[in-house]
Amino acid sequence: MITHWEGGIIMSTRLKKLLALSLSISVAATGLFNDIGAKNADAAVVAKQNKNSRYINFGGKGTLKIGSKAKGVAENNAYFFNNHISSVKVSKKNKYLKAQDGVLYSKNMKILYYYPAMKQNKKFTIPSTVTRVVRYAFANNNFLEQLNMGKNVKYVGTKAFSECSRLKNITWKCKAQTIPAGCFEKCHSLKNIKLGDNVKNIKTGAFKQCSSLNRIYIPRGVSEIEDYAFSGAGKEFFVAGNNIDYSSNKGVLFTKDMSGLVAYPGTKQGGYILPDTVDDICAGAFSNSVGLTEITFGKNIYAVDMGWFDKCANLKRINMPPELQSVDSYVEYSGLESLEKVTLSESNKYFSIYDDTLYSKDYKTLYVMPFGKSSLELAPQVESIVYLDMINDRYKNVLTKNSFSEINISSQNQYFVTVDGVLYDKDITKIMLLPGKMTSYKMPATVNDITGILNGFFGETEDNIANNSLSDISVEKENLLYVSKDGVLFSKDMNKLYVYPQEKKGNYTLPDETTLMDMFAFTEARGLTGLTISENCDRIYMDISGCATLKKITVKDGVDTFRIKAAETLNISSLKLGKDVSDICLQGNLNKAHNTVISSATKGKDAVEVLTGIQAAAGESDEEIEFLTFKDMSRYVEFMGYRFK
Repeated sequence: MITHWEGGIIMSTRLKKLLALSLSISVAATGLFNDIGAKNADAAVVAKQNKNSRYINFGGKGTLKIGSKAKGVAENNAYFFNNHISSVKVSKKNKYLKAQDGVLYSKNMKILYYYPAMKQNKKFTIPSTVTRVVRYAFANNNFLEQLNMGKNVKYVGTKAFSECSRLKNITWKCKAQTIPAGCFEKCHSLKNIKLGDNVKNIKTGAFKQCSSLNRIYIPRGVSEIEDYAFSGAGKEFFVAGNNIDYSSNKGVLFTKDMSGLVAYPGTKQGGYILPDTVDDICAGAFSNSVGLTEITFGKNIYAVDMGWFDKCANLKRINMPPELQSVDSYVEYSGLESLEKVTLSESNKYFSIYDDTLYSKDYKTLYVMPFGKSSLELAPQVESIVYLDMINDRYKNVLTKNSFSEINISSQNQYFVTVDGVLYDKDITKIMLLPGKMTSYKMPATVNDITGILNGFFGETEDNIANNSLSDISVEKENLLYVSKDGVLFSKDMNKLYVYPQEKKGNYTLPDETTLMDMFAFTEARGLTGLTISENCDRIYMDISGCATLKKITVKDGVDTFRIKAAETLNISSLKLGKDVSDICLQGNLNKAHNTVISSATKGKDAVEVLTGIQAAAGESDEEIEFLTFKDMSRYVEFMGYRFK
């Protein structure tokens, strides 16, 4: 289901919840949280309890002090707000919680709730009393290098150790038989993990993008490995000889009889030829395999799912199976930006090759596009391009960077036309595909659909981010819908900013007549160094992912709502807010060292209640939705771990 934000921004319902519910904090004049259950807590650390005395939100820098009334902690709390808490202290009078060495436990030390993200110990052994480690408990810690699981741990929650950037060594010799979904996801420094023989299940994404893992050992007891469990992880797999369900061959993980390929090592270098024994490939088996350069299918593969190769950034050549009968390219995949060639036997009954591109036998449908070619020549007969159909349907995770300098097609084609190397529909009303190497683009007067030039859009469940080389956009003056000014694309009346070119360099100030902007107008603006938001844009919703050189943002008086998000850490040193900002959301790290200086004169007006229940936003029902309000902007800035001036 698709819904709309005010300001003309289209987004999925779930993403709206995540932005508007779990991550939007309103500044108000009602004071800091009452009844946080602690006295004399560090000024920079704030917390909120629900009616059941369970903490649903806490954040800021320093020590979190929990008083005598708190009964528990919402289990995914750690992941969202408190990346800068270094220690936890609990009142001795508390009957339910206990802190030891700055780590939060249940009173009887059987449950480990929270290991602070800024706790700077390099080694940690989970106490032998602990039987349960809750989800997200260690998430985002950037100091821990060595982890020893307590021998009595029976249960570990989802993503319990995810994104621990320095974690190198793990000893998993405990009673827990399941390594949960996302358990060590994005632990990029993880080199060694020792699994005990009692491990039976390895869930989806458990070691996703653990790119430093070398030799992955699968013990004899493992009987279930879910899809994507090792996506992007390891150089080679090795399976215990007495494991009855799995085997390995040349470092690749298979089912015992080698009829199914389970996982390909994420960092194994070079090409790969599938054994002819393989007749089934697990979902995501090759996803994030950045070392894979060429794949050759065996004779017993008859159907190819392009989702197998999601984010195989260096895959240059796909040699399709000789008896190929079907290709599922309408699936979640992206990142095949290096693909230069697709090959297939000429005797195949169902598909054909034209200019290294896979088509249906009659060339009417294009299935697999080689995005890494320097130019693309489309078949004269083509009527449908699956990749473009997916974009039209706002399909998730689909936009892929291409290396085309130009795109060409016969003038006799009845469905498409190219003008100056850009692909349009036949009537030149819709931009279909922009060459990725094009630096300057001039929009024809007839264009009324600009999907093909947007920097991004909302998919059904997640964002789609484009990547191109544009530094300048111009529009023919006869166009009735669009206009450009200083190389930036606007609506004809200049009321809405649609696209800021990704390679346009320097500082930029929004024109006074502009009151709206596309959510992704500045996404991937790699040349942008400074941005000033004009007073007439009273509500700002902006994705600044990829703005690597952006140092300063200034928001003028008059702007009431300011919500920004970034998918990765940026380098912003200064954010100056106008006095009228009363609704703010800062999603993602604005600065690697988290030393962004945020200044504002606002003291808040009437209380503006914004739903912020984390559990509710996650689609769960065991926690009620809560409201967060702050006395002034400084409290919110401290809550998020930044410096206020």
